[in-house]
Amino acid sequence: MEETSVSREFIEKLETQLSYLQGKQAEELGAVEEKIQLFSHEVQELREENSDLRSCQEELQRELTSAVSDRDKYKKDYKSLKQVNRALEKDIREVITNKIF
Repeated sequence: MEETSVSREFIEKLETQLSYLQGKQAEELGAVEEKIQLFSHEVQELREENSDLRSCQEELQRELTSAVSDRDKYKKDYKSLKQVNRALEKDIREVITNKIF
């Protein structure tokens, strides 16, 4: 009978330890699940931010392309007007020279 009493005490201790370990495991599992939810939320926020940044980057790229195109057009117009101005200056010099002589 003493053997069964010792066995029962031993089993009760094991059950108490098992219950304690299961409780700790449940706490740790809850903490891990909470961290996973936080990380999941953070990843979602980062994805949204990344999407916003990509949209911004695409818009800036379009603006840059447009600005470069405008610059090239103005540069071409400037060169053309500069040639016209040189021609006019040459014509003015010829008129002045012809009036003097």
